Amino acid sequence: MKSGLQMVADVAMLLKVPEITGIISGSIWQHQRPANSRNEDVVINSLALTNQQLQQGVVNVNIHVPNLKLNLDGATDNTMPDLARMYEIEQAIYPILEACWKDSFHTDIDEPGQPYQDGANWYLNIRVNYYSLQENYQNL
Repeated sequence: MKSGLQMVADVAMLLKVPEITGIISGSIWQHQRPANSRNEDVVINSLALTNQQLQQGVVNVNIHVPNLKLNLDGATDNTMPDLARMYEIEQAIYPILEACWKDSFHTDIDEPGQPYQDGANWYLNIRVNYYSLQENYQNL
């Protein structure tokens, strides 16, 4: 049986590769992003995981990118998301998580990137399905 912690660790392991770590200015974090991070970070957290023979779970992969700094009529605005940069990182992540088969789990993308506002900042959420077959499962 896998726990939510193991599910998040599995997805983090998939993303801790040069194709991702080499293109972001920050890090890949499990469960929470450090307070006041100004870097491009990827945060992985879990929503739910069943305890059936075929465990099914949902993982959030959140891409945090600093806002754009715009000069509008002499005033600085930093409230707009950098959608182009989010898209670049998203496109690097997709092939890793879509239809990924490992010995102990499988992932596929449930909901492709959706931007969300989080206070003054923005992030892009990719919702990932996670499947793991329990080898210790006994039907009593």
